Amino acid sequence: MKTDTDPVSETEATIVAPSARRSSEPALVTGGVPESPRRSGPGLAMKFFAAAALLLALTLGTALAVATWRANQVAEKSIREALAKVPSILLVSQRDVETQLKNTVRSIAD
Repeated sequence: MKTDTDPVSETEATIVAPSARRSSEPALVTGGVPESPRRSGPGLAMKFFAAAALLLALTLGTALAVATWRANQVAEKSIREALAKVPSILLVSQRDVETQLKNTVRSIAD
């Protein structure tokens, strides 16, 4: 029987018994390239996609908020300008009605 301390001849074949591989060590595939372990989280491409989508949503949301704010400013200004003319329009209308009533009363009185 041979032991580990026995001298090894150069022509004799060496037999290596398979050892139990730890789960944390990467497995070797053909070509000597380690097999990548399974990842549990999202990949790099998914992270870039999510970041780009978030940036796009943030940009569009900001643009929409600014456009809405500016449109409200312009609308309020034009409404206030239009409403500023209302008292003079009502005054002219009231004078016209009074003049028409006076003319009607005069024509009846004559």
